[in-house]
Amino acid sequence: MKLKLFFGVMICLIFFVFAALLYRSVSKEIHSGEAKAVVSDEMRETCLKCHTSKYTENVYLAWKQSLHSKKGIGCELCHITTDEELKKEIERSRLSRNIKESQCQDERVNSLVPPKICAQCHPDQYKEFSNSGHSKAFQNLKAHMDLNVDNAYFKQSDCLKCHQVEFKCSSCHSRHKFSLEFARKPETCGICHSGPRHPQKEKYFSTMHGLTYQAEGGEWDWSGSIEAWHKKQQKQPHSAPLCITCHMIDGRHDNKKPEKMNNFEWLCARCHVPNNAVNFAMIDHTSTGAEIHAIEVSKASNNFQCMICHREKKKGGGK
Repeated sequence: MKLKLFFGVMICLIFFVFAALLYRSVSKEIHSGEAKAVVSDEMRETCLKCHTSKYTENVYLAWKQSLHSKKGIGCELCHITTDEELKKEIERSRLSRNIKESQCQDERVNSLVPPKICAQCHPDQYKEFSNSGHSKAFQNLKAHMDLNVDNAYFKQSDCLKCHQVEFKCSSCHSRHKFSLEFARKPETCGICHSGPRHPQKEKYFSTMHGLTYQAEGGEWDWSGSIEAWHKKQQKQPHSAPLCITCHMIDGRHDNKKPEKMNNFEWLCARCHVPNNAVNFAMIDHTSTGAEIHAIEVSKASNNFQCMICHREKKKGGGK
């Protein structure tokens, strides 16, 4: 009986070893629409050989820490495609951003990875993104600039640095780690949403929300998938809202103005007008300065306790 068990175990081990070796020897297929590009393990090793010894080792180190790396998603899945529509999108992105063609010795490699490439694995997020203002950022910029007249300035302007979010998910998800934690923090949004023309970052960090985040944010748990993190937030939310709390509820990528979101009941109403969340949801969230915003909240709530401190100042001074 023991002998039969021994041979049975040995046969199973031999089978699994053989299967593992066979899996490693089989080339990987990258599907792109109806077209296919066959990329071998040797190809991936070639990428890593250059990017760990000759060029941009930081790219390899970032990828090594990513969820992509842990799931076996390598360079070729994002940087090689045979799909003609995707190639056109890559070229449009390259020309719009004034970026040179890839310098890789393999002509199949594209240095740029526009959102349509990401959509092959993340279709839901891409669909949401397509309905957002971010997906039209470059088109909106062109509407305000005559590229025939302003072309030289346009290519060097700081406007393009942010308005190219239309062409790259890495504006929010730092490449090549593509960190969810990075995308959740207000400083990431502040890369573009700051400065004299659109000082949202400065406004946020001058409020009690922003000050609370600065004081306590280092101790908060930022980990988890989109679904897992937002479930944790609904049960035990952070002590202050973030940009994504109001603009990307449940991690959706179709970012919107707060008054169009449905998160007032479970988040804002914990502190603001708990008996009148509907009124708060109707407030136009564009106030300049925390004091004016607090007055608006107080008026909409019709709550006497709020109005003791938060009421409009009289002409002669004072409250």
